[in-house]
Amino acid sequence: WTYLALSGTFAETITISAHGTQYAPKTVFRYGSTATVNAINTNSKNHVFVHGVTVTASTGFTIATGSGIRLSHVTASGCSTAGAAISGGTVTVEHSTFTGCGIGLNLSGSATVTGRRNTYTGNTNGAKTAGTVTFNDDGSHLMESSEHGIYVTAGTVRLTNCKLATLEAPSGSFLTDLFAAVMVTGGQANVYNCHFHNANASNIATGGEISYCIRATGSGLVQWKNCIFTAASNVYATYVWLEAVGASGNVVAASNNAYQTFDSPLNVKFAVGATLAGATQYTFATWSALTNRSAATIESGSSYGETGITCTGTSDIVADRPTTSSANGIGADLSATFTRDYFRVTRSGTWDAGPWIL
Repeated sequence: WTYLALSGTFAETITISAHGTQYAPKTVFRYGSTATVNAINTNSKNHVFVHGVTVTASTGFTIATGSGIRLSHVTASGCSTAGAAISGGTVTVEHSTFTGCGIGLNLSGSATVTGRRNTYTGNTNGAKTAGTVTFNDDGSHLMESSEHGIYVTAGTVRLTNCKLATLEAPSGSFLTDLFAAVMVTGGQANVYNCHFHNANASNIATGGEISYCIRATGSGLVQWKNCIFTAASNVYATYVWLEAVGASGNVVAASNNAYQTFDSPLNVKFAVGATLAGATQYTFATWSALTNRSAATIESGSSYGETGITCTGTSDIVADRPTTSSANGIGADLSATFTRDYFRVTRSGTWDAGPWIL
């Protein structure tokens, strides 16, 4: 068969048994209002297209290898291990939802994965990378992860035009557990034109936690440019915590970012150090005097002020867009980095920070 139409709920696993072709992929699609199966295994076949199907098994989609694999408008719900386990091949995941899973996208091996406009919500980790993975995601919304939104242990990750938010009330031990929108312990994360929102409003005095927009440790490398940072709390919602700065540190580059200001009593939103007890906290002024791995001062062209954005971790990125913002004038020419904004409009010349101003 070339096309398999599904309508209804089936306690079955679909295993693809033959390759498709570029112009005639093996296609599994929803016919009607509902199409739910336990799982789908592409079985190392090439050119497979899955559209509109919901999976619910412990591992929803299994992709070991294969070229031309595409998941579109799918849902992985309550998959305790992973919504999709992708360990090889060339895969596109677009306009899909991963909710209540152990890991939304579990990426390993030599997989090359492209994400577009996905929603990752209520997972332990929204996406996790290992091996030599290459993961590029554009325009997705990662929120409400009980641990991390994007967890990079190895490989290369590139995020553009995404909204990356922490959990409103994380649960654990603030001395040993970490909660970050982007957590990097190995490999490299490159984040451009994204909106970070630290939604944590819990109180340590009553059992709350500390969470971070960006956390990098060990050999993990990170750079972020033209991003906007907002938070729900001025006390327990840190923007960035790195293990080290300078030539052997975690920062490749950080520039042209806009950080929401907070008034006293605690206006330190940045930290450097290996442990919570040993970390040095910084105001924006002292933070922006630090250097990256190339000995350049970080946060060139960045600002700390009013962003004009009022939002929550779960609010829509388009709805968050302000009419006016101090971030509007922070633009840097990132046309050599990427050319299309959140609305997939091709742009050139000077970019304004964030995907909000067209």
